[in-house]
Amino acid sequence: DVFVHVRNEGVENIDQDIKLLPSVFVHARIEGPVIAEAIVVPRDVIRDGKLFVITNIKKVAPAINNSGSNGSSTAPADIFEGVVEERKVTVERSLRNLAIISGGLKPGDQVAMTNLDVIHTGAKVRIESHFSLDNALEEQGVPALRRYDDSGELAGGPSNDDQNSTKNRN
Repeated sequence: DVFVHVRNEGVENIDQDIKLLPSVFVHARIEGPVIAEAIVVPRDVIRDGKLFVITNIKKVAPAINNSGSNGSSTAPADIFEGVVEERKVTVERSLRNLAIISGGLKPGDQVAMTNLDVIHTGAKVRIESHFSLDNALEEQGVPALRRYDDSGELAGGPSNDDQNSTKNRN
């Protein structure tokens, strides 16, 4: 259980339009420290403190436009091949279905988004789709974290902030 004392400087609960009552649930965002240059991956790709990265990536085919039978189409993606390598990682913190990695990965590493038992070091793989951090934030609904660009502004579109603000982190 977590108990929070809400202090509204200069505003009494009785004076508010909507009063906080005992046993009422509220949605709150608790600001935490900014982790500069964090590497974030889905938690379910980590097994026993390890995950798989794809190395020696080479483009093997250009983007193909895949049209569905109902006329809808998905964004075309280039096709790549690579080799799987197992990596031991250190999870700094978990947030919902995401894990913040503090060791074992470097920026730009391509993580295999599967937890299949058949994948192993040295396996050759074909990459036909890509999943980004922005995709993961979109799936969160109410984001558990925010992504900032190099200028300190929120990046990734409105799904990256539940208030659709452009608050600077500095």
